[in-house]
Amino acid sequence: MGLRYQVIVAALSGMLLAADLSAQGLSDVELKGFGHTGVGVYQPQCWGTARAVIINRSNLDIEPLLTATFDQLPNLQFCKRIWVPAESRALAWIPVRAPEMGEDMSGLSLDAMLIDDSGATEVRLSQAKGMLGARQARFDTALMSDEYDVDDDSDPKAASEALRAVDGLPKTTFHLKPREVPTRASAWEAIEALVLCRYDPQLDLIQTEALRQWVLRGGKLWIMLDEVSPSFCASLIGENWAVSIIDRVSLTDFTIRSNQGEQPVHHDYPVDMVRVVPGPDMEVLHT
Repeated sequence: MGLRYQVIVAALSGMLLAADLSAQGLSDVELKGFGHTGVGVYQPQCWGTARAVIINRSNLDIEPLLTATFDQLPNLQFCKRIWVPAESRALAWIPVRAPEMGEDMSGLSLDAMLIDDSGATEVRLSQAKGMLGARQARFDTALMSDEYDVDDDSDPKAASEALRAVDGLPKTTFHLKPREVPTRASAWEAIEALVLCRYDPQLDLIQTEALRQWVLRGGKLWIMLDEVSPSFCASLIGENWAVSIIDRVSLTDFTIRSNQGEQPVHHDYPVDMVRVVPGPDMEVLHT
């Protein structure tokens, strides 16, 4: 008897919550700013992440469903439950998997909704529309650098393009801000390599673990040791980080060599380089 009473009370509480939200008006809960985040590009049949800002102006804590649907696949819905305290704003991420697209398509349109399903019937609290950038070919390289290194002539960007040229790849590189780093390893699927040249990326534990898992699954991470804190490298790679820094040297001309060939690099001013001894289980691909 006591168990039945508890179940009834729980059900009634959910109905009261839905009724209170309805009485306060749908304008008390708003979904806005729905769009891209993470690596920022989406490929057919690859996972990525979309972001949304949820504003709860009511005096009740809410835990609605955030849903996202691509226009190309109206019968496929991605969902995630989001907790938003009373009188607050929440930044939410939802995993999405891009559908197949035509070769001339440059964007994917999505419909997003907030749904309160705590009562006997679902209540649509708010909705929004977003657009995600789409590509048929992979964005081979992402670059995470300090704010002053985001111009096209920066040393990290030039070095990454030289490395790609050695492997016969195009100079397709885009900048990734630390706050947009994915929180899921699957959200890295749209790229093949990340060039890390920011001294302290300030990633949280979830972002760091997602990046580590992506590397373990085959993702390529290039750490520019003259730009990145050794302590961050150790925290990201863990016990497998076995690189010893010997010294630093400044050069204006150098050559990047690999099994595929070599690429000379020239700078009008000296560029700091770091000489290191790799760990015994590490393979040197470029010198």
